Amino acid sequence: MKIDSKSSEEKFALSITAFDANSSRESSFSRAMTAQTPPSSPHNTYIKPSLLKEGDHVAIVAPAGIVKDREAAIDKAQNLLKSWGLIPVLGPNLLAQNYHFAGKDPQRLSDLQWALDDSEIKAIWCARGGYGSIRIIDDLNFDGFQKSPKWLIGYSDIT
Repeated sequence: MKIDSKSSEEKFALSITAFDANSSRESSFSRAMTAQTPPSSPHNTYIKPSLLKEGDHVAIVAPAGIVKDREAAIDKAQNLLKSWGLIPVLGPNLLAQNYHFAGKDPQRLSDLQWALDDSEIKAIWCARGGYGSIRIIDDLNFDGFQKSPKWLIGYSDIT
């Protein structure tokens, strides 16, 4: 099965992002992505997850901006994933609200950590971008992600 967002009539823009260990701000995420290559190496080695296949689980989480009044968009995203033979799994705090964030920092952190750690999840689709991710990234533990790499799908500060 080939998964191609360009064929989708919902016209969702998906971006799969790889992180560079030699970026100017090395985060724990970039270290996790290049665990087998020292940060000073001139050659980057990326951990590449397996391609998505029918029956794979895709988590939909909101680690940044609020998903207020976007239940219809979430329904479309779930239907799109199902049409590809994938199984959408919603983060428990996906629709939480705290000012302009999708819940309080611990809620957003919990959902993203769950998706990173769960070996059944093969991709993480972030429902929104926004400033909120930077507030939680340093508290994430990437050990589970290294053992079970998965695709990260999103935009804005998700990338």
